[in-house]
Amino acid sequence: MQCQNFKAFVFSYQVGENELKTLMLTFDHNFNKIDQLQIAYDEIAESWLRTKCVISENKIEVKEYDESGGAIKTTTSIYTIDKNGKFVKISRKTE
Repeated sequence: MQCQNFKAFVFSYQVGENELKTLMLTFDHNFNKIDQLQIAYDEIAESWLRTKCVISENKIEVKEYDESGGAIKTTTSIYTIDKNGKFVKISRKTE
């Protein structure tokens, strides 16, 4: 997706010893933050929670995996970015 109204950046950072988060942030041309979306997460202590994503030209598919209850629960959310740089959730499904 190309847009003249904003720029998108991806940042990863460690939270404590056992967590790694990745966010996609959008900024205007003066680098004022417009919006943010968590696109990846890894909790390595018990490995119960993780998030992965696939970024394509016109959508961001975020899959959250939760194994804390024994069985794997997967929640898939599909986002787009509007012309102003805001993330818009267009669907959400839990399996």
